Amino acid sequence: MNTKAFQVSITFVVVTIILLLIFFVLALFLKTTFEKVKETGLESKCQLSVQREVKINLATAQTGAGHTSRNFATNVECETIPLAISERDTSRAARITLSSLEKCWDAFGKGALTLFSSARTGSEFCHICYLMTYESGVRISLTDVLMRSKLRDKADVPQAMDRTQAVIFYYKLNEDGTTEQKIAVRPVDPAQPQAFDLCANAEFPRKRLA
Repeated sequence: MNTKAFQVSITFVVVTIILLLIFFVLALFLKTTFEKVKETGLESKCQLSVQREVKINLATAQTGAGHTSRNFATNVECETIPLAISERDTSRAARITLSSLEKCWDAFGKGALTLFSSARTGSEFCHICYLMTYESGVRISLTDVLMRSKLRDKADVPQAMDRTQAVIFYYKLNEDGTTEQKIAVRPVDPAQPQAFDLCANAEFPRKRLA
């Protein structure tokens, strides 16, 4: 066999492998970046639409009854974001989960906004901010991280979480004008993201994961 030809062949194979590896890494990076940009865009769109509807509610409340929960739910532009948590370290997975809860809470005004003023057509609003899916066998607890969070008195979470969980923003307007707001986490079947008791009588945003 021609030694020079053999060396050229080996070089060609090595270069091809390196190029394929570079392409794979680049494709993975672009995919991750695209998903993150899309996620951030959906979060910003939701938060801006909430702020818009709150302003409309304030204006209409001064001249009439104000927004109902159905008005708010119909107009707000919030979608459910699937979130795969691939982290197998339970402490890191817990911090990522807490961050999602905090972003959901922040999107709806950090507990400081009146989303609607009239309870005539329903007084409860629910939005599933994220559907979090954990790696098989990963089971986490938020007890420790919640103690250091702004959500420590606002979060309703199970003792332990695994598989698929819904991060839910819940808002209720009482007859006396007071409100109840909290972030909840509930196990859920991805095929039926509304199948839980917390929001059984609530209005949902028009755009949600079906």
